[in-house]
Amino acid sequence: MLKKLGVKKITLHPFKNLGIDENANIFNQINSFLLKKELQLLIENVSFAPFSLADSIFKIIEKVPGAKITFDVGHANRNLELDKFISVFNGKIGHIHLHDNNGLLDHLFYEDEAKLGGAISKIKSFGHDECLVLDILTSFMRKLKTFA
Repeated sequence: MLKKLGVKKITLHPFKNLGIDENANIFNQINSFLLKKELQLLIENVSFAPFSLADSIFKIIEKVPGAKITFDVGHANRNLELDKFISVFNGKIGHIHLHDNNGLLDHLFYEDEAKLGGAISKIKSFGHDECLVLDILTSFMRKLKTFA
């Protein structure tokens, strides 16, 4: 059914209560199923430790053949690892979620146009030209008019 809808990629978050090896084992099982369906597995960096860090996500990705990441820019910024994620995962980013945060809350719209421009420039710097999702809370949707 997913194929009929044109779905090519599936994004999953690491399981919060499991370690790196346990997550890798589960993702390998899921990946085996997805590969038979010709679907790409993407694993998203999240805002909770240890899966908010580039090194932890890399340890999972390297154990799951063919997997890439859904790169959540806001989560990486929250942990001051934006540049590290771009460096470590250049060529392994299959999808991008873009949002700001204030250190406590994620999925906020960029209030600062220069900050948004800076994030987009970094994304362009490594050649990502596929889908870019504004992953923001609905209460901030009205702010889209400012930048649209």
